[in-house]
Amino acid sequence: MNKLQMVSALGLSVVSIACKVLNKTQATVQNTAGTSENVCAADETLYPMMLQALPGGVKVNPSLFPRIAENEKFAMANADQNVRLDFCMSNITGATSLKNIVVFRKGGFPEKDILQIGPEAKSGDFLELMSGNYSGFEFNQNSSALSKGLASFVVLGGGEGENGFAVAALVAQDNTGRLTALGESWIAGKLVDGDPFTKGPCQFDEVLKTESFEIGSAQLDVDRCSKTRNISGEVYTIVRVAVSDNSVKLPVSARGLREFRGDALNKVLKYSFSHHNSKDFLTLTLPEVVYERKYNLPKVTTSVKYGNERWIHAEKIAGQ
Repeated sequence: MNKLQMVSALGLSVVSIACKVLNKTQATVQNTAGTSENVCAADETLYPMMLQALPGGVKVNPSLFPRIAENEKFAMANADQNVRLDFCMSNITGATSLKNIVVFRKGGFPEKDILQIGPEAKSGDFLELMSGNYSGFEFNQNSSALSKGLASFVVLGGGEGENGFAVAALVAQDNTGRLTALGESWIAGKLVDGDPFTKGPCQFDEVLKTESFEIGSAQLDVDRCSKTRNISGEVYTIVRVAVSDNSVKLPVSARGLREFRGDALNKVLKYSFSHHNSKDFLTLTLPEVVYERKYNLPKVTTSVKYGNERWIHAEKIAGQ
């Protein structure tokens, strides 16, 4: 079960708590140039989805898609050709909507097409597809970026159960309703969580997220590579921590901004994620100071200890 299925199945019970925990997550994804695109509002969390290539040797059977014109070609999704669907989930209500569609073909013309999605296109349109019910699925969104609006972005589903998959393309439609890809081929694959255009420390099927929070006088920025979220919560790897602290309790040489990655990060950071992320914790141990954050939902406790002084604790409700 992926993120958006969990939203649909659980409503505001577990989901609302998980959203509030993430309410300071910057909703950004990576575009094909490797720079951030702001997609979601400040009170929303981004959940991008993409197409993942079918297992080796599996070929597309054109008869599954009667609306596609004859002699069309199909290619498996990969880093050079893929589709990203940007869903935004409200941290308050759990409502989810489709905001952007990005179609990318390396060397194509145009190489990248970004379609702005209107409020009428809700995530519910894709719930069947996410559940593995590909047969008979169709999504059609006009693209103003091509052919003065005469082109469309189309997702079609075919196959049953584990053999189900989708094909997607920017298309032209003839007067009989048959669809022709405006490119060399249709892109084929299963719809999964992830951002295929990520440039940075995360893997192909992970999403880079940055969370900012305060511990005492310090601000911490934490980058994590987030993997599939399911009913058990989010699985992630922390890849960068930046801490800025100008407390007079620190030596002058230790004040200001410090950043940790790779082996340097592994030496000073301990963290853990838990079932439903309800008891996640993070500890950053530096020579002059120790910072901690612990979840015991709905409560979050932050603590700091300078040198040999006593711990200073603060507690709040997650999301406030």
